[in-house]
Amino acid sequence: MNKVGYTITFHHSDEIRPNGKKVVKQNLDSFYDNCKHEFSSFIVDNQSVPRTSFGEVFDISQDKYKNLQYTYVEDQFEKGITGAWSLGINQAIDDGCDIIILTTDDTVINDTINNLIEYVKNDPNSDNTIYGPMASGV
Repeated sequence: MNKVGYTITFHHSDEIRPNGKKVVKQNLDSFYDNCKHEFSSFIVDNQSVPRTSFGEVFDISQDKYKNLQYTYVEDQFEKGITGAWSLGINQAIDDGCDIIILTTDDTVINDTINNLIEYVKNDPNSDNTIYGPMASGV
């Protein structure tokens, strides 16, 4: 099947992370603009302040994004960042995704995301392997 699950965890607040909304929107837009594979996306809002809905956080119409699930975490200190990551991963698994991309909110995706997905699809060991892309030659 090879359905891709794209999961992002983010936080926005004036005190701790005032650019959270901006960077996660750039991330999401870049993925939607470049990914050519079937996918669902999962945004885990790790207790942004104030609590808002998807449309309020991003100030965009959810209709632009197909197959998107937005979840707000009430208390980020209960399970930390790994709890938010695990939530997004579990949502992708529950949605039938067998390739899961977990990324930070301040990453910008280009069309080489398709190369990574194709590599994973064609790797006979993909059922027990973790992959990571090279970023700017690093």
